Amino acid sequence: MNPLIDFTIFLMALLVGSLINWAIYTLAFRARPISPWTAAPPDAAPRTWLDRLPLLGWWRLRREEKTHGRWFWIRPILIEVAYAAGMVWLFHFETTGKLLPQIAQTIPPPSYWYPLFAAHALLIALLIVATFIDFDEQTIPDIITLPGTILLLLLTAIWPTMHLPAIFFGVMTPGVLSVEPLLFTSQSSIAIPLALMQWEGLALALVIVWAWWLAIIPGLLTFRRGPWKATQFYIVSVVRDNVRLGQSARAKLRRASGSSYERTWLDKLLWWRYGVTFSLISLGVFIAWRVGGTHWQSLLTSLIGLGFAGGLVWGVRIGGTIGLRQEAMGFGDVTLMAMIGVVFGWQASLLVFFLSPATAVFVAVTQWLLTRRKDIAFGPYLALAAVIVIVMWHWLWESYAREIFVLGGLVPIAIAFFLLAMTGMLWIWRLLREAIFARSEGDL
Repeated sequence: MNPLIDFTIFLMALLVGSLINWAIYTLAFRARPISPWTAAPPDAAPRTWLDRLPLLGWWRLRREEKTHGRWFWIRPILIEVAYAAGMVWLFHFETTGKLLPQIAQTIPPPSYWYPLFAAHALLIALLIVATFIDFDEQTIPDIITLPGTILLLLLTAIWPTMHLPAIFFGVMTPGVLSVEPLLFTSQSSIAIPLALMQWEGLALALVIVWAWWLAIIPGLLTFRRGPWKATQFYIVSVVRDNVRLGQSARAKLRRASGSSYERTWLDKLLWWRYGVTFSLISLGVFIAWRVGGTHWQSLLTSLIGLGFAGGLVWGVRIGGTIGLRQEAMGFGDVTLMAMIGVVFGWQASLLVFFLSPATAVFVAVTQWLLTRRKDIAFGPYLALAAVIVIVMWHWLWESYAREIFVLGGLVPIAIAFFLLAMTGMLWIWRLLREAIFARSEGDL
């Protein structure tokens, strides 16, 4: 252990923790002027540069308890301390090969793990922001997940070793175990089919990118009057809804900061800005495809992870809505899971999804004990499950997941059957619930 490295990571993580707290209070749907980086409330004393220092600043801001509520400053301090200490621990955990089982014959040098640690540090920071906004108001804003997803895609294209590692036998050298990033086709070999290195892979990647655009752009799609009218209605609703969202975002930040400016950077989140953004993403995908090699394999793995993870939660959302005839979970959970899929790929994302119900017990009980709230937000469960998968990766992969994913194409088929079965069970439960309550009301 190098004390200087530990101190540097701790200090940098404290600064990131301060940015996390700024994002929690400023980028939420109902922004609040709590962060020291925003203007002070009208009834509070002006804020100074000392108020913006990590830890110390929140201690000084306890003077605003009458405005923000008693003990409001404790949670931000705990977030900054926990993130900073956690990153020091995670750095040592990953750079010493703890993501690998003991059967690994050769552990790569610490420098091999730096990109993976950077990806996990960034992902965890974004998950913390999404988690506490979800706790506060039951929403996960796209302004968190969309830029985060784009940045993570860029990093995975630059550094192919940012994917979780796995042990493969005889891939690099016959008869020798080797450590390689887990790619989307990884089973007993790390090879990606040759077709996906050609134009077919580029086409698949672009389909995922633009399906992602269609999923996050606000709009109304109905086929009641035919496909032509459906297209017209969708285009009009996209333009109208996004102009309204831009105006709402400007008003929200004005209320949060107490300033009187007329335009903000969030005003640019209009429909055509989304189009330009995804056109640039498509250009980046094309460049990575032309470069080829491990950079393209890594980016394609992340895009498939994005599509699979987001589509999985979206499937649950659609199935729950059909079965219960009410919204089963918010679309923010879909975009959050898609962001996780960029770093984890489709295999580890499936582990996150099936671990999330187990983490729900811990999160829900903790929330009830601290706040007496009974409402449930699904985003924190996904976030906690993602952290568990990182920490317990080699055990989960070697003990359970590796044998499952050897089935290859049968896994998506099994997932499809699971979604159909879940929809049917929720539909039956809704009918029974309605029948029971109808009978109870009749007896009264």
